[in-house]
Amino acid sequence: MFLLYDVIFIVFMIFYLPIFFVKLQQAENKKRLLLDRFGFFSTQFKEKVSQKKIIWIHAVSVGEVLAAQNFLQQLSNAVSGYQIVFSTVTPTGNRIAKKIIENKAEVFYLPLDVSWITNRVVRFLKPQLIILMETELWPNLILSAKKYGAKVAIVNGRVSPKSFRSYYRVKRLLRLVFRKIDLCLMQTERYAKRLKRIGVPDNKIRVTGNMKFDNVTVKPDTGEHSEKEKVRRGFQRQDKILIAASTHRGEEVFLCDMYRRLKQSYPELKLLIVPRHIERVNEILGIFNNADLSFNVADTSAISPELVNKKKDTNFDVYLLNTIGELRTIYSIGDIVFMGGSLIKHGGQNPLEAIVFKKPIVTGKHIFNFADIYETLFELDAIIKVSSPDKYVQAIEGLLGDQKRTQAMADRAYAWLQEMKGASTRNSNHIIQMLSVMQKGNS
Repeated sequence: MFLLYDVIFIVFMIFYLPIFFVKLQQAENKKRLLLDRFGFFSTQFKEKVSQKKIIWIHAVSVGEVLAAQNFLQQLSNAVSGYQIVFSTVTPTGNRIAKKIIENKAEVFYLPLDVSWITNRVVRFLKPQLIILMETELWPNLILSAKKYGAKVAIVNGRVSPKSFRSYYRVKRLLRLVFRKIDLCLMQTERYAKRLKRIGVPDNKIRVTGNMKFDNVTVKPDTGEHSEKEKVRRGFQRQDKILIAASTHRGEEVFLCDMYRRLKQSYPELKLLIVPRHIERVNEILGIFNNADLSFNVADTSAISPELVNKKKDTNFDVYLLNTIGELRTIYSIGDIVFMGGSLIKHGGQNPLEAIVFKKPIVTGKHIFNFADIYETLFELDAIIKVSSPDKYVQAIEGLLGDQKRTQAMADRAYAWLQEMKGASTRNSNHIIQMLSVMQKGNS
C-alpha cells in the first residue's frame, strides 16, 4: 500500500507545485521549510527530541494551530516525561505556532507524505502518539506510525461535505488507513456520522465538541480600550467602522463598491479590511486607489513607494490591517463585521472571535467550512446571510439604523458561544486516558 499512496501523493504534488512555491516564498526560513519537508531536521531540533518519549501534534495552518492552544496547554500540564513536537504545513501556521506555543513544544514543518520520508521521520522520532488536528489524513504518515508502534488519534475532527465526497469516492482505497486510526474525537455528531460512512469503526469515535470555542476568550472591554485603539489607528471617535475580516482575492472590489454606496447615507462610516493573506497588500491598496478611496495602512514597510505617498494618516475612507495576529483585538473597535471568504467559493471564515466581542455579523452564502456553526447562528437569528450586492447594502443599513436589534443579535450569539465551551478539556482528558492505558500496556 505504501507504493500506491506514494504514486498518488507524487501526482498530487505535481499539481500542487505552484502553490508550494508560493508558500515557500512566504517562509521566513525557506531552507528550513524545504529540509523539514524532506525529513532533514536541524541539529538543535534533533538534540531536543533525542531519547525522549514523543507526542507529535499536527495542525495544518493558523486556524488549527489556534484551536490546539488550550488543548496543548492542558496536555503539557498533565503529562510528564513526554516531549511534544508540533508540525504545520503553512509558513504562517509555523510562525504562529512558534509564537504561541513557546516552550511547550518543538515546532517544525510536516514531512512530505512519501513513504521513504515518513518511515525515516517516524523511525527517528519514535512517537508514542500522533495527534492529527481536524481530520488531516496523511496515509503514509499513518501507516508509518502503525509500522513503528505509534498510536494515531484525530482531535477536534471535522469532515466537511467536500471532504466527505472525496473520501467516500475512494473509501475502499483508504479503508486500511481509516482502520489504523485508534481514536477520533469529533466536533459534532454530523461529522462523526460522516466518518463512520467512510469506514472508521464506530467504537473508535467520540463526539466532544469544537475546541475553537475555547480560544475566543478576551478581557471584558469597558470601551476605554476600543476608543484608544480607534484614535491610535487614525479613526475619529465618532466614526462607525465596518470590519471586513479575512478577505480573499475577489472580495475587496465588491466591498469597496458596497462601501461607496453605504457612505452616501452614512458619511461617518469607515471600512477596515483585514486580508487573509497580507502579502497581497499592494494589490489591495491598488483597488482602493482605483476606486478613488483614500486609505491608511497599518504597516507601510511592504508597500510600493507610489502608494506610500497616497497614504493618509487621518480622515481616510479605508484602513488596511496588514499585520499578523491583530485581528483578534481589532474587533473591539468595529461596529459591524463582514466575514470574508464567503463571497467566493472559499467556504467562509470562523466567526467566533467576532462573536466574543459581541459584534453583529454579516456573511455571504459560501460558508461550508463552518457550516455547523453558521447553521446554529442562523437558527438563533444571531447572524445575517446575504447573497446579492443590494442585500448586503440593505443588511448593513438595517444594522446601522436599528441599534436595539443589532445588540440583541450580538448578545444571542455571545450567549450561545459561552454554552459551547469545554471541548479542549474533554479532548485532553481522552488523550491523557489513552496515554495512561498505553503506559500500563507497556509496563
